[in-house]
Amino acid sequence: MALKPSLMDLPIRTAESGFYKGFSRDVTISAKFLIGGLVIWAVAFPEQAGSVLNAFNTFILENFGAWYIWVVAVFVLVCMLLAIWPAAGRLKLGQDGDVPEFSNFSWFSMMFGAGIGVGMLTWAVAEPIYHFNNNPEVIQGLATAASEDNIRNAYKWSFLHWGLGAWACYAIAGLSLAFFSYRRSLPLTIRSSLTPLFGKSLSGPLGHVIDIVAVVATILGVAQTLGFGVEQFVAGLSRIGIGDWLINDEGTASTTGIIVAIVVIITLSVASILWNVPAARELGETILTSAGIIGIIVGVAAQKSIANLVTGFQLAFTQPLKIDDQVIIEGEFGTVEDITLTYVVVKTWDWRRLVLPLNYFNEKPFVNWSFNSSKLIGSVFFYVDYTFPVPELRTELSKVLTTNPLWDKNKADLLVTNIDDRAMELRATFSAKNASDIWNLRCAVREQLMEFIQEKHPDALPKFRGTNAKIPFIGQPKRHG
Repeated sequence: MALKPSLMDLPIRTAESGFYKGFSRDVTISAKFLIGGLVIWAVAFPEQAGSVLNAFNTFILENFGAWYIWVVAVFVLVCMLLAIWPAAGRLKLGQDGDVPEFSNFSWFSMMFGAGIGVGMLTWAVAEPIYHFNNNPEVIQGLATAASEDNIRNAYKWSFLHWGLGAWACYAIAGLSLAFFSYRRSLPLTIRSSLTPLFGKSLSGPLGHVIDIVAVVATILGVAQTLGFGVEQFVAGLSRIGIGDWLINDEGTASTTGIIVAIVVIITLSVASILWNVPAARELGETILTSAGIIGIIVGVAAQKSIANLVTGFQLAFTQPLKIDDQVIIEGEFGTVEDITLTYVVVKTWDWRRLVLPLNYFNEKPFVNWSFNSSKLIGSVFFYVDYTFPVPELRTELSKVLTTNPLWDKNKADLLVTNIDDRAMELRATFSAKNASDIWNLRCAVREQLMEFIQEKHPDALPKFRGTNAKIPFIGQPKRHG
């Protein structure tokens, strides 16, 4: 049976003048009304909109989740077949005489930036962290959430989302658009890629519906990405100590923060676009120059903040201090609770907080008890008489440590470290897994060994020694007068 000739023309009614010139009014106006209605609904009734949209999302996941997995699997297989099929490699996504507009490196760079660059910027950390706390292995009881045995699973499921499956979806969509638009000379729309299935019927309402759905989905996807970008932008400013007022009490971007972030992002985006349009380059240069001047003024006015930022980068790369490190600063023992690009918060043993500027750690020494390892050796000193039986106390130390769960069973010793004219100095040393445990273990060992000495050898406590020397008698002086 002979194959039908390829469809090389798909007429779509477009506006010939006015604001919508070159566009289909059926698609653009319908998409505008749908998106506008969604925005108004979400603003006017946020709780209702959130509830309905979440329910709709849940319905899709529960009923079409398996179908989605199979579709992505088919996309991956199709991409693999196209990669190993010689004829596919020789097929040009354009007319026979066309030449590429950009080099291979530029094409690959644009593909990476458009396909996965934004996703990596938004989800590079969030995705593994999410799967570290919950993934199919955790649900099935094969791994423990937020534990060491779940690290590999977190990256495995992150790669599933952003690896071959994601690239296959991008590749199939991009190839179909490119092939039917540049090879078949059809309109650059989603409906064109479906012409092998529906043919010329896509010129009418069916094609309009497909394009409307594509436009709405694209706009909503961009809006979601912008929302994530705004949240990250505001959180980043707050994290480095600039713009705490942009955050509300719940730790998310406030209304003011959202407005400021959107203005900044859109301003830079518009300036970047205008820069590449010759007719509007002067306006783009003006916007970027104004932003540069404002940046210089802000930089001069915030020299100390900038110095803190530089110190923050130094700490980030050299890492002499990390969250949960146990330190002694200004004579205070505590745990590093938070590190920003401008200050460090240390929680002391009595739950107070020391807030120190980052420059402090470049200018003053501090003790980090858990720099390379949290394990520490502690010591307790005793002063006893020369007659004290040291081996008995050494045996008692072993008993005390064996019954104490804070001891990590790595080191235990009792040595005579000094003798003076009054007493012997004994030093008991032992180890524990962290500074908090070593402190409590020192207190316990000191108390129990002191109790042992008092009960078993009370006479061995330090004494003052002297001799009974005879003092010559000197008579009372004679009185005169």
